[in-house]
Amino acid sequence: MKPSAEKPARLSISLSRVDYDALHRVADENDVSLAWLVRKAVEKFVNSDLQRELFPDQKVRQVVRL
Repeated sequence: MKPSAEKPARLSISLSRVDYDALHRVADENDVSLAWLVRKAVEKFVNSDLQRELFPDQKVRQVVRL
């Protein structure tokens, strides 16, 4: 029997209408869901140097996926 996949964590956020509409337009234009687009954006952020730019005085760890 396959081990069950870990249940994803849920998150609720508020966006400005302008940002929401822009994300929705990008998702529609690329035939992906808004949720998929946001997950990919978060994944890229977590694994990028942008964290160091936003938080220059903090220690930032690279996320390692197992």
